[in-house]
Amino acid sequence: MSRIFLIFFLLLIVTIIAFSDLNKFKSASIDTLFTKKIEKIKILNLNNISEQYILNFLNIEKNKSFWNFNPKELKKKLGKINEVESFEFYLTPSGILEISIKENSPFMIWNNNGKINYIDKDGKILNFNYFSPLDLIYLYGNDANKKISELNAVLEKYDLMKSKLKKILYIPDVSWNLFLDDQKCIQIPTKNIEKILMIHEKVKQSEVYKQYKKIDMTINGRIYFSNNKCLI
Repeated sequence: MSRIFLIFFLLLIVTIIAFSDLNKFKSASIDTLFTKKIEKIKILNLNNISEQYILNFLNIEKNKSFWNFNPKELKKKLGKINEVESFEFYLTPSGILEISIKENSPFMIWNNNGKINYIDKDGKILNFNYFSPLDLIYLYGNDANKKISELNAVLEKYDLMKSKLKKILYIPDVSWNLFLDDQKCIQIPTKNIEKILMIHEKVKQSEVYKQYKKIDMTINGRIYFSNNKCLI
């Protein structure tokens, strides 16, 4: 009987010691978790945007507690950056927040009274440090960026014309002047664009069309041909 009691007593002591160590481990783990902080923020795959621009926009504090980090808020902020097409982010156990970015590609170069900006298809300004122009179309005119999406929606249906475009001048409430790579200038109204371009597609097959550089279609029902140079 005394032997059984001794064995039971020893097992009880071992259990108490093991349970005490487990509690210490749990306590240490929880304390570590609560004190864990964001030690570093890394922005990956940047080519044309400065890292500081992204950091300023996100406004994430270093040494911020894991518990105060809000992934939904970060996702919302990243989605508002015009220069960012898509993104992924990951908070490592070591406290490094890694944000991988795919940059948006500029659609046109907008020259607004001498001030140069890259813009996307919606006309939003892209704050790039530098981007090789390649074959980007130059856009001119006040508020042209706010209207370009309307024109582009129609031009998407005319691949050949769009491929020949070099410059576009917007004259508010008057016309879009389209400068092509064959030195032709097509002037179309700011309204009924699709209808006018459909007429243009038919007219351009004529011999008369081929003889002139400037085609003015801004007046409803009339087409004026001349070799006067279109000005920006």
